[in-house]
Amino acid sequence: MISLAEFLQTQKQQPKIQKLVIGNPAGDADSIVSALCWAYIASLPSTGNDNKSNSDGDNHDDSSIVLLLSSSPIASISRHDLQTQRPETLLLLQWATVPVETILDVQDVRRDPERFHGADVTLVDHNRLDYTEFSKLDWRVKNIIDHHHDEGLYNDTCEIRDIAFQDDKATVASTTTMVAERATRDLAHVPSDLSILLLGTILLDSVNMNPAAGKGTPRDQAAIDALLTKTNWRDGKVTVKEDDDEAQLWDKDTGRPHPSILFDRLQQAKFDVKFWKALSVHDSLRLDYKEFTPGEGAPFGVSTVLLDWNSFMEKDSVPNSIIQFMQDTRVSFLAIMCAYTASENDALNRQMILCATEKTQMEDMTQYLRGLGGDDNLKLVERKDSTPSMNTLYIRVFDQGKVQASRKQVAPLLIRYFETCSD
Repeated sequence: MISLAEFLQTQKQQPKIQKLVIGNPAGDADSIVSALCWAYIASLPSTGNDNKSNSDGDNHDDSSIVLLLSSSPIASISRHDLQTQRPETLLLLQWATVPVETILDVQDVRRDPERFHGADVTLVDHNRLDYTEFSKLDWRVKNIIDHHHDEGLYNDTCEIRDIAFQDDKATVASTTTMVAERATRDLAHVPSDLSILLLGTILLDSVNMNPAAGKGTPRDQAAIDALLTKTNWRDGKVTVKEDDDEAQLWDKDTGRPHPSILFDRLQQAKFDVKFWKALSVHDSLRLDYKEFTPGEGAPFGVSTVLLDWNSFMEKDSVPNSIIQFMQDTRVSFLAIMCAYTASENDALNRQMILCATEKTQMEDMTQYLRGLGGDDNLKLVERKDSTPSMNTLYIRVFDQGKVQASRKQVAPLLIRYFETCSD
C-alpha cells in the first residue's frame, strides 16, 4: 500500500483531472484532511488488500491503474495559506510525513483551469459548491460527504449523498469521522499516516470528546476507538521523534499516539494567541470564513476568530478593515464568532459580533436572535462597552453563553432569519 504522500504526488502529476474531491472554502483541518483521506481510500484497489485480480484471473498489483482513475484531492485554500495560516493542519501533515508541496490546491485550478474542466466532484465538509470563480469549468457534483445542514442541491447529479445532520444537529463532530468509518470498515489495517490525520482532526472537532463542549457523538468515539485499534502504528509512515518532548505523544508499548496529548498539541497550535495577534484584521477574518446564500437572497458571511473581541480590537484599524473585508467579499452582513480559551482553566468561551451595513437589519437580526428559545437559544448578553462607534457600519457585540453552538449550529439560524424574517 503506497503512502498518502506518494498517492498525492501521483495525483498532482496527472495531466487531466477527471475526478476531484474538495472541502469548503474556509479550508480548515476537517475540509483539507477529509478531502485528502477520502480520495486516498477511494483509490485503493480492494478492501484490505494491496493486490487485486484482473479479468484474466492473474493476481497482480494494479494499484497504478486504479490511481490513474481515482479522484484527486484539492486543498480548498492555497498551499501558501496552508503553510502560514493553518498551524494545526500543518502539524498534522508533518506527523503524517506529507509535504505540502505534494498537494493540489485552488491555485492550481486558477493557473490551469482547462486541466480541471468538466470534472466530477465529491464535496466533503460542505454541500454547496461555493466556488463561483470556477462556475465556467462545468463541474458536476457526484458525491457529498458532509455534516452540515443539507441545502438540497444537486439531486439530479448526486450519486452518493451522505449528510450526517438530523433534527438541526450534526450527528458527527467532524467529516473526518465519516471518512474514518469507511477506512476502518474497508481496510484490514489502516496506514498510520492516514490515521494520524483522521484521529487528530476528530479530536480537534470534538474538543477531545469533552462532554462540556457538546461536540462529540457516539459515532465520533467509535471512530476514535477504531482508528486506535485498527491502525498499524509501527508501519513507519508517521514521523515519531524519540529524543525530545514529542516522544511523550507516542505510547512506547503500542506505538499509538496518546489521544489527550495529541489533542493538546493540536489545540495549542490552533489557539496560539501569538499567532492570532500577529495576523492582520483581513487575514484573521478570511482564515476561517464561510459564505452562505439563503434561498434566492443575498449571501452573508461568518468568520471564526480564535481571539477574544477585546484582543481583536487591539489590531490596527479594526472597524475600517471590517468594512473593507465586507466590501471585498460583497456581503452586507457578517457575523464574527470569537472563540477563545480562558488561561486559568482552558474553558472555551464564545462571543458573537454582528456587523451590518443597514441599521434596520441589525435591529431585526438582534431581536430575532434574542427571541430564539429552546435548543436554539444562544444565550446572548450584549456588551455595549466593547462596541466601536461607526457611521458606515453597525456593530453589536455579545457574549455567547451557549458555548456548544459553533458556526455549524449558528449558520442555520442565520439562514432561517434571511429566508423567513428579513424583507
